[in-house]
Amino acid sequence: PFPQGGAVSTRTGRHWVIEGNTIRFAKTVGLDIGSETWSAANLDDTDEEDRKLMVQAGHIVRGNVISDNGLCGIAGWNSPGVRILNNILERNNRLHFSNADARWEEWAAIKLHNSNALIAHNTIRFNEAHGIWIDNGYNLARITGNVLLGNVGSGIMLELGAGTCLIDNNVVSHTRSYGGFYDGNAIYAHDASGLTVV
Repeated sequence: PFPQGGAVSTRTGRHWVIEGNTIRFAKTVGLDIGSETWSAANLDDTDEEDRKLMVQAGHIVRGNVISDNGLCGIAGWNSPGVRILNNILERNNRLHFSNADARWEEWAAIKLHNSNALIAHNTIRFNEAHGIWIDNGYNLARITGNVLLGNVGSGIMLELGAGTCLIDNNVVSHTRSYGGFYDGNAIYAHDASGLTVV
């Protein structure tokens, strides 16, 4: 997934509405809603006006079925203002990719980096991966009203961040062990602070 490229891709973009689709059987990522570059240095070397084109923002992803993708259902690097609402995400990481295969830990139904996303009222079930994973920054994110069943590793995972994140009114059940840190937790966090779980 370098750079993240999905079967459906916003190619950075801004303020897309992705609604009512079925996205299935991508080799790696089903839907990418992130920026086109992994390297902050690339942004520094880019003209000021062009930088705006390389950092996406504000997508709405709602009412989709995203399933059976090889690695990840939804992926987004540097994805502020994203709203992921009322989707079904199931059986992603169907090819059982690991860090050795993917060169990066991206296996999740929803994997965002540096995002203050609203992730609400989704059904996230039977993924061979984490259910929701926000990595490398989550200040002002909210994860609410989701049902997460039978995922591997953790239902909800927050990693490497500070600030505030509200995790409320979710149902997380029957999470399976991935081994190591990811022992089948409902909610798991590391290198993280400022989480409120209610």
